[in-house]
Amino acid sequence: MPRSIIEINVSSELINKEIDYTNLIDSIEVIKLETNGNSLIGSIRKIEFHDDKFYVSTDTQVLLIFDRNGNYINKLSKKGKGPGEYLEMRDFSVDKDGSIKILSFNTILTYDLNLKYIRQKTINVTSHTGREINPIHFLPIGDFTFLYTGSFALKNLIPGNDYALYCINSKNKIVGEYFPLLSSETSGHQNFYRSNDLINLTNTYGNDTIYQIIDDYIIPKVFVNFLDDRITANDMMDDRAAMYNTMSNNGLCGNVMKVYENSNYLCFKFTRGRYPKQCVYNKKTQEIKVINIVNSLPFPKIITEGLVDNSFFTTINPYVLLQETNGKNYNDFLNTFNLTSLKETDNPIIIKFKFKF
Repeated sequence: MPRSIIEINVSSELINKEIDYTNLIDSIEVIKLETNGNSLIGSIRKIEFHDDKFYVSTDTQVLLIFDRNGNYINKLSKKGKGPGEYLEMRDFSVDKDGSIKILSFNTILTYDLNLKYIRQKTINVTSHTGREINPIHFLPIGDFTFLYTGSFALKNLIPGNDYALYCINSKNKIVGEYFPLLSSETSGHQNFYRSNDLINLTNTYGNDTIYQIIDDYIIPKVFVNFLDDRITANDMMDDRAAMYNTMSNNGLCGNVMKVYENSNYLCFKFTRGRYPKQCVYNKKTQEIKVINIVNSLPFPKIITEGLVDNSFFTTINPYVLLQETNGKNYNDFLNTFNLTSLKETDNPIIIKFKFKF
């Protein structure tokens, strides 16, 4: 299924240019996630937006559901060893019909849209090297399931002999192997990114390519060319700490991740040296912006979907808004969006916004 690959050139000039975020934003909407005894959020691990609902997994192994306006609806909290319970919530996915799948230890549990337990599937898959596939992230698509394992719990790695990503069918048969493992170090960040019907994927450390998933195929979609600042295969070596030292000492770029898009824009994060950067690419004009925040808008990162109406979402912890951060005071923002009653212990707020360049 060959397709042309988009090349985005991210130069040092773009990276070093200071941009005022307010000049890029067309509209902002603030959504407060309701805070009550059932909906407390310590930190957010992942968000999906489906059928006008926010699905939020937390560091307490709970999946919280809020409506479009941030009102609490329900939660999935079934940690345990009994029927319909999970040992841990490594990842989750919401199907088109509203059913929810939870990835636990070598199992996938399915619940209906009312959180009623339906079934459990054991992932009993072994690679050609005899390795038991133990995924940390997953993506179910119809009859196929992508399992991202990295080198999690893998010992005695033979570089290039095992893979970080596998695709299995409904009978637990491997039908695809991707990203040969070159190191015993692996990533804990989310690798699959949904944006409506588009599904993007990134590999782990040093990555400069964005892939698209279509059915059971993985297709290179975007090559991010950092030109003279790019980290090379030789720089990455087989040691993550050494790679980061090389990146930091030489100001090199890589680690493309957190890829979200809509019909007009493609957004992704990358690392320069040890510092994260946000890149926004206008798919219609091919204009590129690397955002270095120099104003008072509190936009730390884009973390969830790009929507049909060309919006994006980001979340902000109330503590950040209520305290001066790096010399920035957010009182104007709080007043503008009627957040003066916000408490530091409240749940994160969601900001929906649109770009205009």
